[in-house]
Amino acid sequence: MTLNYWIDTFLAGFGVLVFITGIVMYMLHGYQRAKISPSRFWPSVVGSITASAVEKLNAKKKIYAAAVRYSYSVGGKEYQSDRIFWAPNEGSEEQITAIAAAYTVGKDVWVQHDPSDPANAVLEPDKHTGLTPGAYYYALVMMVLGIAAVGGGLYALSH
Repeated sequence: MTLNYWIDTFLAGFGVLVFITGIVMYMLHGYQRAKISPSRFWPSVVGSITASAVEKLNAKKKIYAAAVRYSYSVGGKEYQSDRIFWAPNEGSEEQITAIAAAYTVGKDVWVQHDPSDPANAVLEPDKHTGLTPGAYYYALVMMVLGIAAVGGGLYALSH
């Protein structure tokens, strides 16, 4: 078998891997959207911020997180949560300090909670979802490139 055969075989295999990666990303994007979208319409109750701080997650990379906790009551039962929005609340010190500053201890906040599981709550369901159009288009590009690589590799193998 020649070197060209192995290159073409690798190209076809790589194309399959890229295509599968695109499919997984696309499906994950859809799953996240299906999970996040309904939370915008969940019932909301007034809660109270019980803790608010900035945590350093990684000193070398200077990554910080907002450590915000809040309590709320649904149907006479007390709950606590720390989810501000759906995406991880990580970023630069300036970004995270601004987020933590918006949630000072003792501040009243609207808490949107899952009616079937009130322990599942979020403060800002529309903000920082992590569902950027870029991620969606990246997944589509990965699928197209995967198909092109598989097609190119298979075409070269057949000729």
